[in-house]
Amino acid sequence: MKIAVEIIIVIGVFYFGVFIGFILRKWLVDRSGYDGDLLIIKDDNKIVYSLELHEDPETMEFKNELIFKVKPLEESSNRR
Repeated sequence: MKIAVEIIIVIGVFYFGVFIGFILRKWLVDRSGYDGDLLIIKDDNKIVYSLELHEDPETMEFKNELIFKVKPLEESSNRR
């Protein structure tokens, strides 16, 4: 009985590690190559553009160029 519980725990830890690895890989691939995101928020009769940076803004002053990924959002009321 004790061995069965240990096997179940090992299998669970393995699958948890695979899951975390998959999530981290996806997150790193999505962010790689971009300095931030340009969010486009449509609200009634206006459009708001917002820059979200992936790093400290003070380090960006030393770069020659910045690359932003455009992310259109639904109505701003859905975001809040």
